[in-house]
Amino acid sequence: MALPPIAGRLEESRSWEKFFTEVKLTIEQQEAIKGRLLQNRHLRLKATFRKYASDELPDSFWDDPWEEWLYPVALPKGSWEKAQLSEKRISDFLPKDRGLLSNALSRTYDLRSGLVHRGEDLSIIDITLRHAVPVTASEPLPYAVLRAILVKLLEKELEKRSSIADIPDIKVSWNAS
Repeated sequence: MALPPIAGRLEESRSWEKFFTEVKLTIEQQEAIKGRLLQNRHLRLKATFRKYASDELPDSFWDDPWEEWLYPVALPKGSWEKAQLSEKRISDFLPKDRGLLSNALSRTYDLRSGLVHRGEDLSIIDITLRHAVPVTASEPLPYAVLRAILVKLLEKELEKRSSIADIPDIKVSWNAS
């Protein structure tokens, strides 16, 4: 039984597919290598990251409140006005679309890999939530959104792994004589 193409399940999949063709591997050899590559979790970090975050995030996440402070500029004098609080929901700027979220997480992972592995530069626009501009699948997630996702996933994991227990009735007496 032939394995499906490794695209989408392995980073640098195009390069592997090209390599298989260049060295003229038989179908059986290609399948054996694909099977071994896909067993290695370290090669599937990006796919695991995308799948976990986009699948495990509870539906209630998009209903969570979001506070955004706006700092208007008074024109033409060019001075700052008093900050204004804008209360929103996460769904106001992150569409409730797990496919879009998965793709944005992929772009976020690529941004991280570029920084860590290749020393690429980071633009502040790459990690900032822009006012009145919704998140898209073709850009990395803004840092604040990524942080909110992490917090929600950590809460979920803690709830899943925790149990309620009564605290023992311990009394400590202290005599400082």
